[in-house]
Order: sequence, then C-alpha cells, then structure tokens
Amino acid sequence: MRRAGEGGLGDISANALLTTISGFLGDPRADQATRVTELADALSAAGRGDRTALGNLVLRESAATASDGQFVNRCTDIQQPPTPTKAAELTTAWGQKYPVFGKNAAIALMGCSAWPVAGAPPLPEKFTLPVLALGGIADPVVGNGGQASVTGALGAAGARHASVNWQGWGHPVFTHSGCAQRLLLDYLKEARLPQDGSACPA
Repeated sequence: MRRAGEGGLGDISANALLTTISGFLGDPRADQATRVTELADALSAAGRGDRTALGNLVLRESAATASDGQFVNRCTDIQQPPTPTKAAELTTAWGQKYPVFGKNAAIALMGCSAWPVAGAPPLPEKFTLPVLALGGIADPVVGNGGQASVTGALGAAGARHASVNWQGWGHPVFTHSGCAQRLLLDYLKEARLPQDGSACPA
C-alpha cells in the first residue's frame, strides 16, 4: 500500500490496490489456500516490477465491487457524509491507527460527498413477517456492526426474527456458508427460523 501510494506500482494507485485486496478477500472460494497464494504471487511479482497479474486482479475486482449500482447504493445508504474537514481529520487519525489501510479508507469517504442526502425513512411501526438476519464476523464489505440495530427495529415493530452469525470471512454470507444456505432454504420454503443467536461454523 505504501509503495502504491508513492507511485511505486506504476498506474496502480493505493486506492485501486485497496479495492482489489478487499474485493478479493471478500469473495473466498473452497480452494482458499490456492486463492490466497494467487494474490500473494501477484503482489510479489508487482514488487519485482511485473504488474501484469496484479493489474488483471485490479480490473477484475474493480468491475465486481465498484459498479455504478454499488456506488449509488453505498452513497444512498449514507445519512450524514463526512465534511472535507472531517475526512481530513480521519485521514490523519486512521492513518496512524490503521497504517496499512486507514488513510485510503478515510479518503474514500469523500466519494459520496456530493451525493444528495435523503431523509432517513421511517422505521416500521408494525411488521408481522418473520425475518432471517444473516451476518458474518469478518465481512470486508459491510462489516458486522449493523445487525443489532436491524433486529432491534424489527423487534420494536413486533416481527418474529432470528439472527445467525457465520464464523467465517467473506461477503455475502449465504454464498460461502453451507450452514447459512440450509437455514436460508428452510426460511424461504417454510418461513422457518432457527434459534435466535445461532452460529454457523467457518
């Protein structure tokens, strides 16, 4: 990341590298050891001056994670985008606290700075359908901090709900966890919910 930020990887910027690594790690496969080796080999080759493999990964992951639709969705979800002053403060603070990714993550916050902010939609007062909420302990795309607020709002509206946490890493949960897939099929076929607070192994 440091070399990319200093121009040491040619036209591969630190932000492009951040998008590539988070997108790559966010989509694990069954042959995970081989997959991680693919990323490591591409980074190692780029460090020696051969950026072909890394360039191909940048193109692939940018296409998968940085589409117009994802941009609109991400910016529409933000209720209070940071001001340029706040983003600059976070660039310093996060750069010190998270030296590998912090500075670039703070700069990326400015991507939605010109997006119009919509008013927060009202929370449902009554919701009677059962809801299955899937989450992962290591989701590099959406994190794992929002599940409690979602289930809290559902509970306040009277909805029957159950949360399930996958102990693995990647995004989204249901494409990587057979356990979550089985629970999801039960939910879709019969509206059957597992015990709230269930966990699926990695």
